[in-house]
Parts: sequence; C-alpha cells; structure tokens
Amino acid sequence: MVFSEIKESLSNHNFENAIMLIDNIEEKHQLEAKIYKSVVYVRKGDFGKGLKIANESIKLAKKKKNKTLEIAARVAKTNALNKIDNYEIGLTFALETEKIYNKLQARGKTKLLEWIGHLYNLIGIFYDYKGDFDLALLYYKQGLEKREQLDDQSGVAKSLNNIGEIYRIKGELDLSLDYYLQSLNHFVLTENQINLAMVYSNIGALYNQKGNTDLGLDYLRKALRMLENHEDNLVLAEIYYKFIVLSLDINQHKEAVNYYKQLCSISVKDENKFVIAFKQIAQALILKNTNRTKTKAQAQEIFEEIINQEILMVELTVFALLNLCEMLLNELKLYGDEDILIELHEYSNRLLEIATEQSSSLIQVEAYIIQSRISLLELDIDKARKLLTQAQLISEVKGLQKLAIRISVDHDALLSSIDRWNKLIEDEAPFEDRLELADFEDIMKKLVRKKIDIPEIVEETPLLFLILDEAGNSKYTKRFSQSRAINETLVGVFLTAIISFTKTAFSSNEPVERINHQDYTIILKSTHSYVFCYVFKGPSYYAVQKIDKMLEIVKDSPKILKLFEDFRFQTIPEEDPIIQNMMTQVFTNHK
Repeated sequence: MVFSEIKESLSNHNFENAIMLIDNIEEKHQLEAKIYKSVVYVRKGDFGKGLKIANESIKLAKKKKNKTLEIAARVAKTNALNKIDNYEIGLTFALETEKIYNKLQARGKTKLLEWIGHLYNLIGIFYDYKGDFDLALLYYKQGLEKREQLDDQSGVAKSLNNIGEIYRIKGELDLSLDYYLQSLNHFVLTENQINLAMVYSNIGALYNQKGNTDLGLDYLRKALRMLENHEDNLVLAEIYYKFIVLSLDINQHKEAVNYYKQLCSISVKDENKFVIAFKQIAQALILKNTNRTKTKAQAQEIFEEIINQEILMVELTVFALLNLCEMLLNELKLYGDEDILIELHEYSNRLLEIATEQSSSLIQVEAYIIQSRISLLELDIDKARKLLTQAQLISEVKGLQKLAIRISVDHDALLSSIDRWNKLIEDEAPFEDRLELADFEDIMKKLVRKKIDIPEIVEETPLLFLILDEAGNSKYTKRFSQSRAINETLVGVFLTAIISFTKTAFSSNEPVERINHQDYTIILKSTHSYVFCYVFKGPSYYAVQKIDKMLEIVKDSPKILKLFEDFRFQTIPEEDPIIQNMMTQVFTNHK
C-alpha cells in the first residue's frame, strides 16, 4: 500500500512527500524503498545522488542475495545513467541487466514486471540517442508489452509516447500522431496533469511539423492549461520553448517575445540548468529572426556559446549548430565571401564530433547532407555524391526510410544536373551561380525545421541487367520486355561506362555507384569478383534497394556462388533456374 502511495507521489511530481513516505517505511521493506529513493532523486534532478543511492542498493541486494531487488536496483542505476547523459555506459549496463533478468527467468513475477518494463524503455531511450531507431522501437514495444501486462496506465502511456517520438524522427508523422493520441487516451485515465501536458505539447509540436500550425497552437494551449495548478517548471519551460519555435515559424515575432518573457520569469524562480538552456536558445532564435544585423550578430554569439558549453540536451546543441549553419549560409548569399565556407566546414565537423560522442546516426546523416552541399559549392562533385550515398546508406541501415528517400531524390536531382555543374566548372562561374544551383538554402531550412517533404516515389522502368567479371566480360544478361528496342549503340555506351567502373571497383569498398547517361541511370556494385549492373529509367530509390537485395541473396546462397564458379569461363544461360529464381525474388517480390 505504501509503495502505491510513493508511486502516486512520484507520478504527481510530489517528490518531498515521496521521500517522507520512503523514510518512514518499515524495516523489512527498506531495501526496496531505497531503490525508489534513487528514482525520486533522479526525477528531482539530483542525478548524482540518485546514482549514489542506486549503487548502494545494488551492494545491499547482493549482500542479501536478493536477485529480484538487485535487478530493480540495476534498473534504478540505469535510469540515473540515462539522465547524466552517460549513454554508452548506460546501454552496456542495461544490456547486462537484461541478461541477468533472462537468466533469472522471472517473467512471471508481477513484482519484477514493473522494473523490466522500465528497463526495456530505458534501453529504447539509449538506442534512440544512438540513432538505432529500429532497435529503439523494438525495446519500446517490449516495454509496452510488460506494462500492459501490469495494466500500468501511466507506463503504457509513456511507452506509447516514446514510440510516437521514434516515428516522428523517422518521418512517419501520421503513425507518430496515432501513437501520441493513444498515449493521450491512457494519460487521461491517470488524470495526471503534468503527463497530459507533456503529451499535449508533443502533439502540438508534431502538428507544427506537419504544417498545421493552428492545431499545433491549440494543443500547446491545452498543455499550458494542464499546468495551471502545478508548478513543474521544466515541463512548463519546454512548452513555452515550443510555443516560441512555432510562433517564429509562422512569423509571429510579437507572440514569440511574449512567450519568451514567460520563460524568463520561470528561469528567475528556478535556476534549473535545463530551464536556463531553453531560455538561452529561445533568446537566440528570437534575435536571429529580426531584420537588424546587430541582433543577428548577438544571436550568433549565443548559438556559439551554446555549442561550446557542456552538452545538456543533445537536441538543443544540434539545433544551435544547424541555426548557425543557416545564418552563415544567409551571409554567404548576401556577401558571396567564400571564406565563410571555412566556418561552415567547422560547424559541420562539430556536428560529426557530436555524432561520434553521442553515437548518433541521425546527427551524422545531417552533417553529411550539409557537407555534401559545401562540396558542391567547392565544385567537388564526386565528394558531394559520395557524402549523399553515405548519408542514404546510414539512413537505410538505421531505419530512417523517409529520410533515405529524400536523400535519394536529392541525389537523383544532382545526377540530372551534372552537365550544368560541369559547365560551371568549365566556365569558372561566379559563386552566386553555384549557390543557386546547389539549393543549399532550402536544404538548411528543412534540416532546421525538421520537415522532411517526401515526393511520391514511383518505381523505375527496368531496361537491362548484367553481371560482369573483373575483365568486363558479360557473364549474364537480362533484357527486360520494355528494353527490347534498345539499340546496340546505346548498349555499347552502357558497357563502356560499366567496364570503366570495373577497373577500380574491386580495389575499393565504395557504396553503390550511379551513372547517368541521357535519360538512363546505371547502378553498379561489385562483389565476389563480379560487377552487378542495372540500367533503368526513373527514380533510383527502389532500384538501389533491388541491387542491395540481390547482393544479400548472393552472399547467403552457396548455390549462386557455385553457379558463378561453374560458369567462370562461360555465359550463364538466361533460363538457368537458380539465376531465374534470384531475378524473380528481386524484381517481382522486392517489396
């Protein structure tokens, strides 16, 4: 009964009452109470004390040989490690805890389900930070399952909210909204105003990202109403910050200033470093969105101060860096000073440093996108393409499909404008012409505002597929029905480009290569001493996926590798059943 009261106090952010209840608990429950005390101090913001108490609890549980409470204490420690941004150590420790739990085979113990649900949620958070979004989703859903078994409405709501957040990052905004709304329904049952405020604010920010600012403002106002009788300054500060961002997005500068004044009043009452961080970046955003050069310079100074501080919230530091890049780009457009590219390089490299420090693939992708555009401005087209290819590959691997599609579309656009870029290089064209063709300004706006607009992707029209050996000899040729009319001269052009590629393909580990010729695209990839070549018309996104799938099939199929060996000095017949089966899997059943 007492633990129910402790949990209720925790849920309502009544931390002092929770500590009083813990301190007065009877002796036989003191170890479990101590574990809850760690959670309370972490929720209060005293992460160091929370970690210290969790470590003491682990030692006591080991001394008492109580494996169940040892796991609970380890989850409490994981919770503290999460809050002090020790993600790598936290993830390693959490996965070790999961192994202990699996060995204990305690899934049927309701008492432990609560902690295991929390553990899975924390592992999901760590993978979320790292940018392993598919793994984050997997663990969030496992945590959701445990919490549903307990009928833990608050825990279920938090898990649903986190799943919604992953889909938001992945660009699946409709799916994200669905999970946020499910989370909201469960939080309504708990009647917890603070949690309701948090999910309302998430929905508001999502509607803004979707372009529906009216609904976004409506939900943010609902979030504020939830906090009328509560003083959770951190949640309140975050809501005002979201109001400021949304107001500036729709050019309502006066409203943004009014919300900023509210945020300032909170920071006067509460010197919490996270509240101050929201205030600092909000101030920079307001100054940036003025027409005066002096105030823009002040904004730049504040953004630089933020990126040079200790990282409190990775998202805010990255947001400051992206805003700095956008401001430098505006300077570049205004003055045409190529020295500004040096600063852009520095900021994009800082993004990569943060990506490495935080093990974040999303930040890495954003840095590569920016560096690709910088390379275009420097007329290094090959480097720009390689960076886009790396960005798309990481996005695919980490489950960011929407972002991968956007990058693929941008890469296709670059390929189609290669002749124009070559003309700029040949003519030594002025910097303004490069800036216009690079479309850097639009890319930065999308990165800053986290708005991934995805055009409808249609499937390509397949024309020709070939497998060649290292010498450029054709081992297998498949002409699709649409390509019967391709003349031999055009095939010869394709083969010349392909054979040229084979000269370097086997000595490097470059990702999939794309070549444009007239209205056609050629995708090439080498593996096992062979080059796989696909000629088609149209977008390349699904075409690249097909080549990747084919390489996976080859890698996992001894039969195909043996077929290649058997026909080392001959051409593989088009009707061969093994190769036909592979072609069917790739070109018929690829989705």
